[in-house]
Amino acid sequence: IGSGASRTIIKGGGPVLTIGEAFAPREPKVTISKVKITGGHTTTSPLSKEFVGKKNVIALGGGIAIPPGKFIKGEERFAAGATVKVTESVISGNRVGPSATVPFGPPCPGGPCPFAAASGGGIDNWGALTLERTEVSDNRAAGVASDATGGGIDSPQGSLDLRDSTLTGNRAIVGV
Repeated sequence: IGSGASRTIIKGGGPVLTIGEAFAPREPKVTISKVKITGGHTTTSPLSKEFVGKKNVIALGGGIAIPPGKFIKGEERFAAGATVKVTESVISGNRVGPSATVPFGPPCPGGPCPFAAASGGGIDNWGALTLERTEVSDNRAAGVASDATGGGIDSPQGSLDLRDSTLTGNRAIVGV
């Protein structure tokens, strides 16, 4: 709990905050309140090495990263990540941008198409996320990304509950 988003600033890193651990058997429950999360710049994620065998190809969560839990065989999916509630806060001025690509998909002129993913410039959520009276603004998912989603928030698997919150000025930009 901070003293207010204008007075308590958590800044920098890639991401600024990671809540939980990628592929862990159990994930935490966390509440964050009255802070500003800013200045994050993420170029890779644990999922990059896991999914494509190389760092800096998949970048997730510039401000807050909530990674997935363990892989559930037989169901072929990941368990939910952490349960997170953010209240009376600001998540602003964060970015994700991979710096490398891998060949993937259909042939492009001159060879295989390059792939890189940027997701969740402000927040990447694989858990259960609630935002209450929170602003998510001016975040960016870009870099050399062929795929860019969720300039503000990307929630590929997790649940997302927005209560009296705003999302403005966030951008997802492909660069390849």
